[in-house]
Amino acid sequence: MRRGLAAVAAVAAIGACRPADRGPRFRPAGATAPRDGGTLRFSIMAPIRTLDPTIGYDEAAFLVLHPLFDTLVDFSPSGLDLVPRLAERWEVSPDGRTYTFELRAGIAFSDGAPITAAHFKYSLERALTTPDSPFAPFLGDVEGATELTAHKATECSGIIAAGDRKLVIKLAQVSPTLLDVLAMPFTTPQRREHVAAAGDQLRRRPDPTGPFELASWDEGT
Repeated sequence: MRRGLAAVAAVAAIGACRPADRGPRFRPAGATAPRDGGTLRFSIMAPIRTLDPTIGYDEAAFLVLHPLFDTLVDFSPSGLDLVPRLAERWEVSPDGRTYTFELRAGIAFSDGAPITAAHFKYSLERALTTPDSPFAPFLGDVEGATELTAHKATECSGIIAAGDRKLVIKLAQVSPTLLDVLAMPFTTPQRREHVAAAGDQLRRRPDPTGPFELASWDEGT
């Protein structure tokens, strides 16, 4: 027993002789309230495969996707509660199968074009139909999702743009995780025309809806 304790002590002593890990250095912005302007710079060791929110799933991509893209709902600073973001409010039907979201007035893409409920519908349906998207199972409880994924329908019957500012999501069965799913970057509103124009360069040409837009990406550096 004594020999084992000595070994532990020796390891601890060796560790104590190593230089202290100072960690990354940073300087706070000094702002006490949200404000326009400013630049966020960071580097990571892992390569970022894509900035297409419908495709990006790994932790490295999420570090960039979250500042670029806003969603209907988001987590509070505590990380525990869901709060409105691009949605001003939402209601759930008594049977728990219909969610109605009222969008905030004045929400827009980074170029100033207005965001509408149709952009959310397109984004969610794109997640169900894009071959490389890992997110179709996350929407499996939505009415009509299985039919769309199986190419038995041209749109998802359970995702309805009921006006510019009203999005309705109907479920085939109650899903207690739906709101958590809708806080993920892949559910951000997207524009069909941007996706088509970007083509195979969409991975490097995000269409931001959040507080930041991509200024530069030194890929591979």
